[in-house]
Amino acid sequence: MLSVHDNNVNAFSCDCDNRRIVLHTSFNEREPKQFTDVIFRDVLAHSFEHMLPGNILFDIREVTPDTIVDEYSEMFGKSWPYGWPIANTEYRGNLEYLKTWLREQTFRAFVIEASFGLCGWVFAQNCEFVDREQPFLPSGL
Repeated sequence: MLSVHDNNVNAFSCDCDNRRIVLHTSFNEREPKQFTDVIFRDVLAHSFEHMLPGNILFDIREVTPDTIVDEYSEMFGKSWPYGWPIANTEYRGNLEYLKTWLREQTFRAFVIEASFGLCGWVFAQNCEFVDREQPFLPSGL
């Protein structure tokens, strides 16, 4: 399995319609440089903080969805009127309902830990690390 420890997050992309988020990373401490995309598929919700030039990842690890709901309970308790993270009339900010719903829908939770800069979490059905031959080059910016 590819590691992203000490990788720089050079860019990330979010495809809302297809429910996909990609972190485009590089490990620059040796030659040839290693480029890895972290692809989250079937994304329900995410929260990223502290984005800076030169973001450095410590790790991306899977935790239980309950862990995220508990840690960010205030955010989830306030966000339900906006249909986030789920547009469900039964949810209405009830965190126990949210935890049960996430388990029933088989969502997984991934924590993005930083040494510097970008950190956060993602609820998604899948996460994979994909080796890339060349650096990611954003287009249309």
